[in-house]
Amino acid sequence: MNFVILDITNKDDSKLAKQLGIVGFPRISTVASDGLTVLDRHAGSISEKQLRQLIDQAINSES
Repeated sequence: MNFVILDITNKDDSKLAKQLGIVGFPRISTVASDGLTVLDRHAGSISEKQLRQLIDQAINSES
């Protein structure tokens, strides 16, 4: 599992954010191992518990 922080002022990061449908920050997008399929999106801040749940869901969907 990789975690990527995008800087929208960076041209390449901005392009990837657009491809993933990221339109505001903070935003968490869970992306499948193919690097293209967005499994889940969450806007706004989240708790550690919620983040762990998102990660668990992503792992289980890839199994």
